Amino acid sequence: MIWIFGTNKNFDVKTAQRFFKERRIQFQFVDAIEAMTDTKLKDYASIAYLDDSEKEGKLLRQPVCRNGKVSATVGLATKTWEGWR
Repeated sequence: MIWIFGTNKNFDVKTAQRFFKERRIQFQFVDAIEAMTDTKLKDYASIAYLDDSEKEGKLLRQPVCRNGKVSATVGLATKTWEGWR
């Protein structure tokens, strides 16, 4: 099974979801933005004034997609996903 980690507010996450839906490939979405954000980073403190949606785009590359125990990608990787089932 394909796992997509990210947030529904992110355009690339929506693109990944659409990619798998169009190919009728089952996936599980996990809204794990808080779990993936490292609030101890120096960069996090420097953008603390931004709202949550802006922070997500600055701190994380999304989506993180995992194909079982076979492989994983960070960001849009449609060429890699083509071989996933």
